[in-house]
Parts: sequence; structure tokens; C-alpha cells
Amino acid sequence: MNYSLLKKINIIGWSFFLGVVIILKAPNLSEAIVTIFSTSTAIWIGAFIAISIAIFNFVDNVHQKLSDFVETADDNKFAEVQELLTKLKREIVENAGFFILVASLMMMLKNIQPSTLTAFCQIISAFLLIFTALDQGRAGYVSIELRKETIRKKK
Repeated sequence: MNYSLLKKINIIGWSFFLGVVIILKAPNLSEAIVTIFSTSTAIWIGAFIAISIAIFNFVDNVHQKLSDFVETADDNKFAEVQELLTKLKREIVENAGFFILVASLMMMLKNIQPSTLTAFCQIISAFLLIFTALDQGRAGYVSIELRKETIRKKK
């Protein structure tokens, strides 16, 4: 099974679990979370997309600079790293699309008559946004570490 798909399933599972726990055990907290995220969804989308574009460009830059350091194109390690960077770029784009999809769903739910089901869906959406943003941050961290490694290998 694909690691990226497994991670997305894990994110969705934890979001559902935390959504159920918060709706059942702390309804006031769930209202606060929904209010915070639903009132500023457009800001969250803009910030996430800006950060995603920056991370994607950074990874792409590392990808291009890496080819300058390699003596032979037949190097197996080089091909492996190139494939990993390509997968990382694909994951960044997938995360951005997933974030926009969930944020759009949350914006639509904001206009529906309030009920427990609507609050449940909104709290799940909020956790999906949080976990996706954390995953995107991890991708940025990985790209920074790859950049450090390529600079270290150059010296």
C-alpha cells in the first residue's frame, strides 16, 4: 500500500475519532473550534496555499540543484533521491488539493442549519485541516533537511 494513501487514511481516522470525542465530551470546545475555523476559512486557505507553493518551489529547487552535484547520471542513489523528491512534490500538491477540498466543504457546512451532525462534520473538517497542515509542514522540514544534505555533500 502506498505510504501517502496510508497517511491520508490515518489523518481521516484520527479526525473522525477526535471529532466524536470532542462532540460527545466537550460540546463547548467543539463550538469554539468550529467558530474559529469557520469564520476564517478563507484566510486559512490563502495561507496554506502560499506556504504550499513556497515548499513546492523549494523542493523543486533542491531537485534541480541535486542534478548539478552528480558526476554520472547512472548513479542508483541519484535516481532514488530524484524519485523521492518527485514523490514529495506530488504529495505537496495532493495535500494542497485535499486542504482546499476540506476547507470548501467546511465553508458549505457553515450555511446549513445548525445541528449535531453539522457540528460533527465541521469539527472533523477542522481536524482534517489541522492534520493536513502539519503534514505539509513535515514535507517542508524534509525538504530543508534534503537541502542541508546536498550542501554538505557538495563540500
